Amino acid sequence: LALFDGERVGYLSMEDPERIVTERIMSVLGGMSAKKVRRFRPDSADEWCNAKINKAMEAMHAIDDRMLVTNCIGMNERETLEQMTMMARSGCRLIVLDYIGVVGCSVKQQDRRNEIRWIATRFKARAARTKTALVVVSQLSRPKDGNMGAKPNKHCFREAGDLEAMAEYAAVM
Repeated sequence: LALFDGERVGYLSMEDPERIVTERIMSVLGGMSAKKVRRFRPDSADEWCNAKINKAMEAMHAIDDRMLVTNCIGMNERETLEQMTMMARSGCRLIVLDYIGVVGCSVKQQDRRNEIRWIATRFKARAARTKTALVVVSQLSRPKDGNMGAKPNKHCFREAGDLEAMAEYAAVM
């Protein structure tokens, strides 16, 4: 929504290449699945798909100069902080970090949970210093037994709960 309000938005992808991020954005803008976007061929006879892709392309062109996507795969929090600062200097008022669970920590901590707290604290401080809004994406922990269909238990929510406890909202005037 910030893009359509004329704001510049930065997207730091910690896990997916820019092509995948673009496909996801196009799927949202076009109202179709990313899988359909990925499989689309320009010479397709599928009228519905052509119309959706055209709609997504028009929307992408409208926001293209305000959307910065950076591939940060394999970066630690120091390198990611540098990317955040560069985005803020280029006018981004909102930065999305997708996703914090794979960000490397430059300072060894007791466990991964403490590393995530350290990383999140540093990101939050940088966002405040650069006067940018920061949206941090996390996910539930995966079951250790590999049973992806199992109902999540309270342990699956730890990381997300820690991040939620650190979250705050402040109106910027």
